[in-house]
Amino acid sequence: MVSKLVSVLSLTILGLVVSPVVFSSPVHALSAHVRCLQDQLNAAGYRDGPVDGQVEDTTRGALENFARDHGLQIRSELTSDNAVTWCRRLGLNDPALRAYWPSARRPVALSIAHDIPRDLAERVENRLEAEIRSLSALLGLDLSATDDVIVVRNETWRESLPRMQALRGAGDSPFFAQAMERHCTGTNRLGGWTVSGLTIFCLRNDAVLGETFSERDLRHALRHEAVHLIQHQVSALRVRRINETPGWDPHELPIWMAEGTAVILEGRYPAQSAVSTADRRLLSTFDNRDWPDLRQLETRLGLKIDYDGVYLGGAVAVSYLIARHGGYRALGNLYERMGEGRHFDSAFAEAFGLPLAGFYDEFAALGRTGTDGLLSR
Repeated sequence: MVSKLVSVLSLTILGLVVSPVVFSSPVHALSAHVRCLQDQLNAAGYRDGPVDGQVEDTTRGALENFARDHGLQIRSELTSDNAVTWCRRLGLNDPALRAYWPSARRPVALSIAHDIPRDLAERVENRLEAEIRSLSALLGLDLSATDDVIVVRNETWRESLPRMQALRGAGDSPFFAQAMERHCTGTNRLGGWTVSGLTIFCLRNDAVLGETFSERDLRHALRHEAVHLIQHQVSALRVRRINETPGWDPHELPIWMAEGTAVILEGRYPAQSAVSTADRRLLSTFDNRDWPDLRQLETRLGLKIDYDGVYLGGAVAVSYLIARHGGYRALGNLYERMGEGRHFDSAFAEAFGLPLAGFYDEFAALGRTGTDGLLSR
């Protein structure tokens, strides 16, 4: 069951990524977020300067003045990484400024490799747009940004690597190549990975929709990555590499929640009634193994400690939160609070109505009752 799940899910690494010049892709996603903010500050009369996508003192000062006048708290210095949340927050504060949201034009900008069938690429674009809208409505979130989506073949992505790095400003950094190797050279017919403002889908040469993978597989993969795009856009998850020093940054979503939410919301397992009627395939994973300790699965290094615990244990935990502690809107509230610069434990307590430590204890106690107890509540 786990191997089937992994066959169409991607391991999402929340790190720096670049997009290829060989495609007709938009400008760097992070600078687009800054331009969105600058446009709104100019329109609101707090700034009179070029919309150049650069974070500088004029933009910072204008944002500070806007925030002061409108009762918005600034908890961290403006950077290109968190500009996406300010693009959104200004429009939420003043609906007239939403006209400057890139999403007002389109939520997704698609770039495809020359060897990808056009009909498949268009289906990816149309379906992904629909899934992003559906998921954001479910979570009670209005989205401000346009996210880039790139579709490449597993066998040919290396041809464009130097230009990918140049466009996204990665220089000679090996991270992007390592991430592409991890996601685009495996056995998955369709894989994907997401960072702030960008999803890359990789297809094997034998990936043929309707033959080697189904519409359902495609929908699951698209929804999985759409969840991550929303998490990035609303929460401004910090760019961080998987091989960094162990330890959890409290400004990040724990990996069990980031991936567990994507597993549940992709639709592979029922989430409407959540754990009370959860698919037995999901819970049966833990019939013959230890119940996951979520405290050990906060950092992405948890993927090395307990891969199934991150994805499937995280899915059970998120289902439980949906069912018993606030529903889907609580998830959306969590992301918004993190986008305001709050630490995860504080945002979690406000969104779900219980402290994070208390939830960890509650989840551990549920594991001791066995999965039959979870199903019969």
